[in-house]
Amino acid sequence: MEILNAVGAFGEDDLESRVFSLRRPFRSSVTNATIPAKTVVSITTDGKIATATTDGDNSLAIGITNEAIEPEGTGVVTIYGAVESVPISGSVSAGNLLVPSATTAGRVAAATTTQAAASGDIIGAAIADGSAANGTVDVWFFKS
Repeated sequence: MEILNAVGAFGEDDLESRVFSLRRPFRSSVTNATIPAKTVVSITTDGKIATATTDGDNSLAIGITNEAIEPEGTGVVTIYGAVESVPISGSVSAGNLLVPSATTAGRVAAATTTQAAASGDIIGAAIADGSAANGTVDVWFFKS
């Protein structure tokens, strides 16, 4: 008997389920808004998270939310591994190193040569091509 869709066992057949990832619960420090799913977040001084800002310290980026997190609520964040359909700023090609967006809070963007050389700026790599037209990219999140 042939086994079909072995990777899709138990109904799971998405990238996030097929590869190893570390996901941990974090509490939101945001009091007046929900942090959307698939958002780059930074660690705050009290160990909570907030949407990564466009003028923030990239070295504080801790992960990407897997789900929407209510104000002061707790939600799951990928701190290492694959996250699908992360919103982007500009175009991104497979293999591009990624940084938090400098134009739209919570998004990723392709790293410049200067950013790629700077320790602490890189937060991941694009697994596939992404464009402004579709607005998202699959990301392998890691901290440099």
